[in-house]
Amino acid sequence: MANAAIRRERRKHERREAILEAAARVLGEKGPHAATMDDVAEAAEVSKGTVYLYFPSKEDLFLALAHGPLDATLERFAALDVDGQSGLAALRRLVEVHQETTKEHASRMRVAIGAMCAGFDPSPDAPGLRDYGKRVQKLRATYLEVIRRGIADGSLRADLDPEEVAAGLWAAMFGAASSG
Repeated sequence: MANAAIRRERRKHERREAILEAAARVLGEKGPHAATMDDVAEAAEVSKGTVYLYFPSKEDLFLALAHGPLDATLERFAALDVDGQSGLAALRRLVEVHQETTKEHASRMRVAIGAMCAGFDPSPDAPGLRDYGKRVQKLRATYLEVIRRGIADGSLRADLDPEEVAAGLWAAMFGAASSG
């Protein structure tokens, strides 16, 4: 019985990922305002009801696209062992991992960035938007921790503003994703 449950969960995950991949293509081609859930369903080769089962609205679908790259980055950050390294060495490693993840998820990030630039603005009450904000804060906190460590251990300049450096790194990753 456990094997059947594992298979069901795997199929659900695979179907969700297929819908997200189709959504990235459709939103990338048509734009966030012109793309419909019907378009996504057709591209994913599932029913519209299946799309809505996984994503109750286009807003939820868009936010799921934006969450994927961020979640992957956070998972890789958590797996890093940067204890004992200087702040500069740890920061270099974080940037490398963030760049790798950005490259791997560039199509989804471009869609998310393009949608935001095109004025696709999720409701401030959307649960996915709150979750996204929490994830961004966690990523930012990781950068801030190693930047502050580098300032304290002397491997980074003391006159650096950790908030500005962290914001600049975040912006650089968005720029790298949007430039293709």
